[in-house]
Amino acid sequence: MSSGDNLPDLLVNCCKELDYKSMVVPDDFETRGLKDLPGYFFRDDTVALWGILKGYIEEMVSLSYFSEDDVTKDEELQKFVEEIKEIGFGSFERAGAEAGAEAGAGFPKCITTKEKLVEYLTVLIFNVSIFHTSVNFKVNKYLGYLPNAPPSLRLTSPAQDDVISMEADHGNSP
Repeated sequence: MSSGDNLPDLLVNCCKELDYKSMVVPDDFETRGLKDLPGYFFRDDTVALWGILKGYIEEMVSLSYFSEDDVTKDEELQKFVEEIKEIGFGSFERAGAEAGAEAGAGFPKCITTKEKLVEYLTVLIFNVSIFHTSVNFKVNKYLGYLPNAPPSLRLTSPAQDDVISMEADHGNSP
């Protein structure tokens, strides 16, 4: 048994609060009461980058979709949206949802307007690129030191009173 054996449980717990609405960055800052917090530079930079990306996506969407009907009738787009909800987030309970609420972390089943398509694509692209980078790249400095990253260790973590030798430490490294 290694320290990483419980990683799936850790990921499930970390994702309990994941919700589509919280991935719409400007709305998330407002929901958490951070919209008007003075001197919050992370928010300021994040919202500015969100706006740039959203503007670009609006232009690209307008090149392919001329009406709301074009969006609704695009079968490949609708299958893509359905796959993200059902396969990508199907097992996720909606954060704060009541018992029996639909799974899928609040992701839409379908997209019917150009405005919603722009928001949806901005959410996907922003969260897997800009936001992921800003939040996670600094984690490498911390987790690059293996004792700070128990899931990457091959053996069980030592108990508080265990004597740790160099041999045992080397046998624990990936």
